[in-house]
Amino acid sequence: MTKKRNTAELILNIAQKKFARYGLQKTTIDEIARDAHISKGLIYHYYRSKEDMYIAVIEREASSCEASLVEKLSRYRSPRRKLETFVEIKREILEQNFNLADMTEVTLHMVSDKQRARLLTLMEWELGLIVNILHEGMRAGYFRKMDCRTTAQILLVATDPVQWTRRGMHFGNGTLLNPATMIKSSLNVLLDGLMSPKIKSKSV
Repeated sequence: MTKKRNTAELILNIAQKKFARYGLQKTTIDEIARDAHISKGLIYHYYRSKEDMYIAVIEREASSCEASLVEKLSRYRSPRRKLETFVEIKREILEQNFNLADMTEVTLHMVSDKQRARLLTLMEWELGLIVNILHEGMRAGYFRKMDCRTTAQILLVATDPVQWTRRGMHFGNGTLLNPATMIKSSLNVLLDGLMSPKIKSKSV
């Protein structure tokens, strides 16, 4: 059992590096087998396809990140600080695994319905975390009343480091927008708009 677990972990470790560097579309089973010094047949013994391996890599990373994220968020009482921390941690993680985290339509259409459902489950966990923080802020009177799920979706889209980096947006003078700066600015604009009038008046 230990040998099987070690082999499966070896395959995932190599696959993660390849997916993070080249993405799902450009990574091949041949490359993973070569770098792991094992046969393609052995890989298929553990994973039915490249896409199945990709999902397994993401699920493993997500499991590790979720535990760390929950622990770090528990250190703060302010819902705004929790959201800022969530966005910052996510940005750091995704910048290190840019291609691995690229959940574009191309990637989602490359996987089966069952595999897509597994990816969407991970995305739903992230959305649920934001929704809970927004509800917490509303109950505490920090945020005004809102549709928390819709607002959470907007926050995730507006602060997605993959999309900011991919766009490569420039100012009129040709200056490249820094993704980290733009994410922080976008978040501040959104959170300022979500603050309750009572909290706003106290901060003036």
